[in-house]
Amino acid sequence: EYGNARAAVKQLPEELKVVDYVVFCQTKATIQGRTPTIENIDEKLALNYFSRIELVRQLLPRLEAADDARVLSVLSAGVHSPHADYKTDFALEKYSQKKAADTAGFYTDLAFDHLSRQHPKVTFIHASPGFVSTNWGTDMPMALRLPIRALQATVAKASSDCAEFLFPSLTQPDQRGNGKVHLIGEYGQDVTTTTLHTDEAVAFVWQETEKVISV
Repeated sequence: EYGNARAAVKQLPEELKVVDYVVFCQTKATIQGRTPTIENIDEKLALNYFSRIELVRQLLPRLEAADDARVLSVLSAGVHSPHADYKTDFALEKYSQKKAADTAGFYTDLAFDHLSRQHPKVTFIHASPGFVSTNWGTDMPMALRLPIRALQATVAKASSDCAEFLFPSLTQPDQRGNGKVHLIGEYGQDVTTTTLHTDEAVAFVWQETEKVISV
């Protein structure tokens, strides 16, 4: 699974020595239960969190070479709940759809906090897009997909509007992290971390994350 992330970076041309921007928005919407990868991580958690972190790790030398590199992970900043059992159930064996979504966002906050401290030249941004009209839900059963499409057509914001709200975090000088993780909501506003976002949690989640993606 994470070998794919490493292989993708290896395919970049050698002359590409500097990377200024990285934006992650890959995800998967299903109602299936826990589906483990070969590393025994739920595939949604692997897609929404672990693969993004491994790609960042592989790109760090190129990001560090930039004057003002920024990494944006579009997921659930300010929306998700903490994963209270992160120490005893890091791999999310006790699974539910909500836990999977919350855990990916919670781990992203913590990992980006760690990366911000270790690599202050690079700005790490975790954003929540809100409800956007995209192809999200394609893998859902028809009974769910049709209502989703109806809601997207009536109340969701256009993807171009979402991009307009989030784009300044990648370009504005006052949006630089300067060693701190930057969390923004669907309109680009600052949002806060969860109540379980502590230095201890940052250290633990990063340590466990490295164990998983170093396999």
